[in-house]
Amino acid sequence: MAGSPTAPVVVLVTSIGEYQLQLIEGMTQALQPHGVPLLAVAVETFEAATTPTVVLDLVRRGATRGVITVADAATFRHPDLEAAIAESGTPLVTLAVRAGPAPLVHGDNVAGMRALMRHLLRERHTRRPVLVRGRPDLEESQVRERVFREECLAHDVAVEEDLVVEGLFRSMPAYNAIHDLLLRRRDFDAVVALNDPSAFGALSALTDAGVRVPEDVLLAGFDNTRDSSLSWPALTTVDQRLEEQGHRAATLLLQLAAGQPCPSDVQLASRLVTRTSTLAVAPSVDDVAEPARLLQSRATLHELAVQVSCAMANCRTLDDVGTVLTRWLPQLGIARLFLGLDHRTPGLRDGPVTNPTRLAFHLRDGRLQPTTGEVFPRHELLPASLRGELRSAPLLLQPLSVEGRDRGYVLFDLDARARVLIEALRLELPRTVDMIFSSQELKDRAAMLERLVSQRTRELAQANQRLQLTVGRDHLTGIANRRAFEELLGRSRRAGPERDRSLALLMIDIDMFKAFNDRYGHQAGDEALRTVASCLDRAVRPPGLACRYGGEEFAAVLPGCDVAGARAVAARFTELLAEAAIAHAASPVAPVVTASIGVAAAVLTPHTDVVDLVAAADRALYEAKGLGRDRAVVAQSRLPRQGGTPSAQRGTHPSAAVRAPRT
Repeated sequence: MAGSPTAPVVVLVTSIGEYQLQLIEGMTQALQPHGVPLLAVAVETFEAATTPTVVLDLVRRGATRGVITVADAATFRHPDLEAAIAESGTPLVTLAVRAGPAPLVHGDNVAGMRALMRHLLRERHTRRPVLVRGRPDLEESQVRERVFREECLAHDVAVEEDLVVEGLFRSMPAYNAIHDLLLRRRDFDAVVALNDPSAFGALSALTDAGVRVPEDVLLAGFDNTRDSSLSWPALTTVDQRLEEQGHRAATLLLQLAAGQPCPSDVQLASRLVTRTSTLAVAPSVDDVAEPARLLQSRATLHELAVQVSCAMANCRTLDDVGTVLTRWLPQLGIARLFLGLDHRTPGLRDGPVTNPTRLAFHLRDGRLQPTTGEVFPRHELLPASLRGELRSAPLLLQPLSVEGRDRGYVLFDLDARARVLIEALRLELPRTVDMIFSSQELKDRAAMLERLVSQRTRELAQANQRLQLTVGRDHLTGIANRRAFEELLGRSRRAGPERDRSLALLMIDIDMFKAFNDRYGHQAGDEALRTVASCLDRAVRPPGLACRYGGEEFAAVLPGCDVAGARAVAARFTELLAEAAIAHAASPVAPVVTASIGVAAAVLTPHTDVVDLVAAADRALYEAKGLGRDRAVVAQSRLPRQGGTPSAQRGTHPSAAVRAPRT
């Protein structure tokens, strides 16, 4: 893609301020005549974060014309980015801070700082200056501080270390440092900040404390950003020709990409710009009117940015984000926005598309545009149908990364007029998108856990069912055992009035089974028991239950069955047993195994005791054995607790009151 007309020059910056915007404007002026897109990538601090994966993709895949880094040496302390640039041969140019052999473009810090200090020390007679330091790890900050100290020494002005404070090239740290200093002492006559944002922070702290600039304290900055001429009082500073620096850096990059020789060090002359922050002159009407207009405009932008931030904080879905952006972006001059999300699907992750990205939505001129859902490689930044958008105007790329979670990126117009909103968007969008993703991931995880719990519950229920079957199963014959028989009777006992129903029982005993074991042995006896159990199980149909009661005794529980139905089951069992024809030469009853059966049935009511039904079936069994075996006897329908008159299948006979030993 390096040869593609949509391959951009990538500019790495730490934030979007006037300093960076002026440099980018100069780069754009150099690149646009050649049709080369410019893509700015903003990360709050490179030293605390890893290099954005989208930047690494662009570099590793040769999808960029080259890289320009802006005033942050910490950028190149990331070995992954260093290695990617070296391995891919990507052209590299640096601004303000040298990084290895790459060409460097910078202003003349020495001459500029020397001119500023001589203005303060010689012309304004400063004798006790405060130094607001910059980034201690940046060479330009070190050079400016060194010249500050040299000029103080040359003019017999002592540098009091108590008046040297940390500003870190940022407004808020400088504000805090001057605020704390004012609590200790106020006997200084000038504040020298090593860049303009630090000077603005110092100005706010001085104003809040009632210290007037320049009447009480002189104030100077460095860089000559646009804000320096529009603040009140207007800021004395050093012009580094920022737009020209950006223009020269982009020109050098194009020369490198074309294989042309270029200088390794380009230094632009700096000049002192004196304004009212160090001059005791009365302001003109124009001096006051323009800053007032600027403040009013920025106040409006700040108010809108706060409203956007609040609205973003209430977003719960990507549709909510689209609604907020559609409402607010047109008011702030941002015409285009593209939100690309990592498309994490197993099929695509290992498929032909590397690092797949999906365009979630596309805003243009205040309207959501339809998206095709096309998946494209992350290093291409946009789907093929929209890739020409990269050439239209500079775009800011903000990685959507929070605490190492990479969600994708957002691309939107880089308009200096909407700088406040741009800063708000680039900080709020990653948090909002991450919150939406994290919330959805939590919901998905909860749903997964619910499914897992449900699955485990079903598996446990099935395991319990298998366990119950095992516990209620006779290990020899495979049919239900006495425990299952008693549990089913227990459930039948609890039947209420609304569930009154018939219940029948068969109590079965194999005739002369001891003699069978004595004649054929216990192994043959076990096989005979299994055959009898099979015959009974086939004779009993659901919801009935065939059981081994114990030893050679069997039983059948027949819910919903009356006497006629029970007799039919007994008849089926007898027929099946006869068909099995298990030889029994030791039986006086028949040459094959036979069985005696006791039958009892009743309609269950809340007053019925199933124990009586079992006792009745047992008495009927004894009656069958007493009548010569190999038959079924039905107990009388009433179930008294003592006595009774069972009726045999072949006649009616008195029932035994006392159970005799079985043989």
